[in-house]
This record gives sequence, C-alpha cells and structure tokens, in this order.
Amino acid sequence: MAFAFRRKTMAGAVVLVTTVSMAIAGCATNDPESANSPSKSAASAAQSSKAPASKSPAAKPSVSSGASAPAGMPSGPVPAGKYGVGAAVTKPDCTEPPSSYSSLKAPGTVVKDIDGLEPGTNHGTAADKYAYPAAVVNQWLKKPSTQPKNKKIVFVTFDDGPTTKFTGEQLDNLEKAGARATFFMIAPQLRDVNKEMLSRSLKMGNALAVHSYSHDYNYLYPGHAANAKHISCDWDWATAQSRAILGSSYFSSAFRYPGGHMSWTKLSQADQALAKRGVAWIDWNAMSGDADVQRPKTVDGYLKMVKKTINESGDPNVVVILNHDTDGKQMTAEAMPSILKWLKSEGYEFGVIS
Repeated sequence: MAFAFRRKTMAGAVVLVTTVSMAIAGCATNDPESANSPSKSAASAAQSSKAPASKSPAAKPSVSSGASAPAGMPSGPVPAGKYGVGAAVTKPDCTEPPSSYSSLKAPGTVVKDIDGLEPGTNHGTAADKYAYPAAVVNQWLKKPSTQPKNKKIVFVTFDDGPTTKFTGEQLDNLEKAGARATFFMIAPQLRDVNKEMLSRSLKMGNALAVHSYSHDYNYLYPGHAANAKHISCDWDWATAQSRAILGSSYFSSAFRYPGGHMSWTKLSQADQALAKRGVAWIDWNAMSGDADVQRPKTVDGYLKMVKKTINESGDPNVVVILNHDTDGKQMTAEAMPSILKWLKSEGYEFGVIS
C-alpha cells in the first residue's frame, strides 16, 4: 500500500514523497524498523548509591551559525534532580507499553552509572567536544539556513539495537575509522548485551539515545496518527529501562520516533509532551537504504545510496544518516568502512547527538 510522508529539502521546502509499498509484508521478523514500518525512502530524507551532585554544563561545540537549543531544552549535562536524573529507578505511573520482552524489573533504588557515562548525558566525556543538543540538530534539519557555514558535520546514526553481533561490528568499524555515532536504542534490548560493550561505546565517544520501548506502530500511531499519551508513556518506560542498565544519571535529549517523525500525522501534542521532558526528536536527511524493501545488495550499493541521498538533500553542511544495527544487518556492517572513509574524504566532522 502506498504511503506518503514529508521530506525536507535543502531550501527548507516541504514536498510529499510517496513510497511504492509499505514494508510490512515480507519483512524479516527480526528487523523491527522494516518489519513494522513504512519504507524509509531515499528521499526522506538519558554513580554511586547517592544521586550525583549538580554540575555545570560542559563546554559544547562551537556553532558558527548561531543556532542554539530553545529555552528550557538541555544544552549540556542535565543537573541531578531534573528530568529524573540521579533518582531511584522505578516503573513509570502509566501502563507498560506492549513488548515482546518480559516486564521491566525496576530496582526501586539509585542505579550506579555504567563505566564511561558522563552524568546527565547520553555519552562520555570524550564526546563533549562534538556532542550537539538534539534540539539544535533538529533545527538544522528543519531550517538548513541555520546550519554552520564553515564546517561540515555528519551524524552517523543506528536504529533498533543494541545487538551483540552487529552493534559490536559497528563499534569496530567506528574505532578503526576514528569516527563516532549515535545509537538509537530499543531499550529492552539493552538486557541482551553485556555492559562491557556499552561502556566501550561510551568511552569511544559514541552516544546512546532513546528510540523506543515498544516499537509498536499500532500502539504509538493508531491509524497512522500519533497517540501523544502512548508516545510519552513509551519514552518514560524506555528511559526507565535505560537507567536500570546504564545508571540513574543517564539522560538523552535525543529521541527518534519509530518510523521517523516524517512518517506520521498529528504529532504536535506528542512533540510537546516530549519537550516537557527535555527531549527533541531527530529524523534524518540521508540513509544507507538498509531498511528499504528494495535495499542495496552490495557494499558499493550502500555507499551509492548514501551519496545519492545526501545529494538529493542538497548537499547540506549537516548530514544525519539513517542506518540500523539490529539482527540481519550484515551488509550494513560490511558497507560501513567504505561509507566512513568516503565521509572523511569529503571533509565531514563526526558529531553525536546528545
């Protein structure tokens, strides 16, 4: 069935792009992003047993365009006590969203932060120099005229992990290339990987952001229209689950709607509910095509798709690339070294979304 969604061009205009099919039928059940979601067209373009003390925001990257996080949105490490940072991890008040995983086991106590996590952020101190607030990156995507004029920044992103095999392979790729990325996680899957891998990712300078708790489109977007109560509840549970693993001081202002913000309708109330939590949504303006029904079949095909979609977005100075690190994404892992090498050759700096 055809599905229309919005695309932002470099000039900031909105155009409608219609995908040929929905990626529901015939998709692998271990591929959440393609199994439950509309095809992502190439054109689519959250230490100790005590709460940590409040700390001043770390110096953030220089933004020559003058773009800054909107008032009330985080622009650095979030102080203890705000948005639940440093508090005991408990189950949210709303009903648990549907999930194929067993129910969250909330400890009801403050959880010690995982090694490598900077309190009040979704990354480690290594990333302070190139971690950009989600609200700023969102603004850059929506209004390309606000993007930095004197530098090119790429945000390599991965959805639907973590998984031991494919997240691990992408960490190897990033380390070898001297690059970094933002991982948008399905929170219950954190239970499936060891903390050593998560700590490694943080120490390497990557960011661990929120994607979903349920990743259930019928729950989040009944009739393709956003249910604000369910979306905010899903975020609450995802953050609680993330803190149960990563530590009570974890906070991510970056959130990616399952399927992408561009794919759904009536999102304003959900956006507002997230903003009250200090959260901004992030889409993308380029992609490797690894969630498309007719995805590339070769390493070169994945690189060509990245180049093609950057070009279709008007060769912007800020690029956010959609990829996946869930089960079955072997070709994405094999193609990433070539993609990272090409991005470096084009003069892009690698940033992460905080």
